[in-house]
Amino acid sequence: MRWLTLTTAQRLVRIALIPPEIRARRHLAISATTLRNLQQARLLSDDSLALGTLFDEQQQLQGAIALLDNCGATIAAGGTARLKVNRFNSDATSTLQGGQLILESDTLQGSGTISAVDDLQISGVVEQISFGLKRVRSHGV
Repeated sequence: MRWLTLTTAQRLVRIALIPPEIRARRHLAISATTLRNLQQARLLSDDSLALGTLFDEQQQLQGAIALLDNCGATIAAGGTARLKVNRFNSDATSTLQGGQLILESDTLQGSGTISAVDDLQISGVVEQISFGLKRVRSHGV
């Protein structure tokens, strides 16, 4: 069985994923202190996606997830994907993608594919990295 594990300030939540996918048609927002997306699990939104710890009334991220493990898994949005993470870990079989992808992270570690169709913005300190960064069209990384 595949699991998505969310750790909030109050408790640890494990969600059995059969099939291993959480999908939203319009907007997927996840607030957690730790997020482990593993073993072919997929977090998908046909439009926008936001991952962080706190959201304001307009669903804007106000806090960063302490740890996001995206190993052997996919996080993707058809529109804007905005992730606020203190530490982002990934492996060679992982994918992070969006139409517009904004990744704010203190530390990026690992490998895998990070891609955006229109705009790719990454800020953070790179430790050990061999990501395949890809922007299909648009300007500046």
